[in-house]
Amino acid sequence: MTNLSFGHAITARYYSDTTHAASSGSLQVFPPVIDQMVMLTNGDCQISFANAPAATFTVLTATELSGAPVAWTELGQATEILPGQYQFNVPPALSYDTARYYCVRSP
Repeated sequence: MTNLSFGHAITARYYSDTTHAASSGSLQVFPPVIDQMVMLTNGDCQISFANAPAATFTVLTATELSGAPVAWTELGQATEILPGQYQFNVPPALSYDTARYYCVRSP
């Protein structure tokens, strides 16, 4: 297994004898970690993170973390702005109403 800088690992196997050959592989996406949150001039809160290129990520929010389970609400999919670089803009209506927690999941 090889760990790569964007937070994913590639595993590959190849088997062969004189009459048969087989191969398999997989790409593992690690849980994304939000590395930047910025308030934009239009009032949006912009969330940024890095992970595997061409992957799908959903941004979620919650107002409390004390409940079990936490009541996460889907906000939408993050946009890949460069290979492996993702952003999501939280609209102003959600940015100011109360303290919020954010997380990102794949898919």
